[in-house]
Amino acid sequence: VIDKLTLVLSSVQDDEMREVGNSKSEKERLLHAWTLYCTFKLNSRFQKQRAYFLHTLLLLSNVLSVVLAVLVYELDEDGEYAEWYDVISIWLLPLMPVLSGMLITISSKFTPILKWSSLSNGSEQIKSEIYMYRARVGEYMPRVKNSGRAGASVMRTSATTSAPADANFGGLCV
Repeated sequence: VIDKLTLVLSSVQDDEMREVGNSKSEKERLLHAWTLYCTFKLNSRFQKQRAYFLHTLLLLSNVLSVVLAVLVYELDEDGEYAEWYDVISIWLLPLMPVLSGMLITISSKFTPILKWSSLSNGSEQIKSEIYMYRARVGEYMPRVKNSGRAGASVMRTSATTSAPADANFGGLCV
């Protein structure tokens, strides 16, 4: 994904980029990058919530298994509450490890923690690429044949064309 974003944003402003429609295409590239960032950020939050939910259910099922096992042990020794003893020992206690196993299987099958970390890392990499592109550093540095007057116009156009796209879209996903 990062390679695709780099490819999309890799056009630097040189002599060929001063053609008609460049500022519009630059704004479209930035808006597309911010949309991709927002999508990754939203999906990472969803995967994080899913991971917390599955781990909470797994923790509760394990605690409930221990509580039921202790309850069956105590009820067996006292001889009291015989009607609850059968329900707990025959139905609930054997089902708790099955429930825990199903939750572990679901968690390992869908791997929400791995998805969360990948999406979160990807969104931050996209944001880093966007700001590197806007600052015209690294591989996005303009390559101009004449370093005289053309360099000044490159800086002036890059500052005016990229600021509105970031200002309008950047605060929506944070």
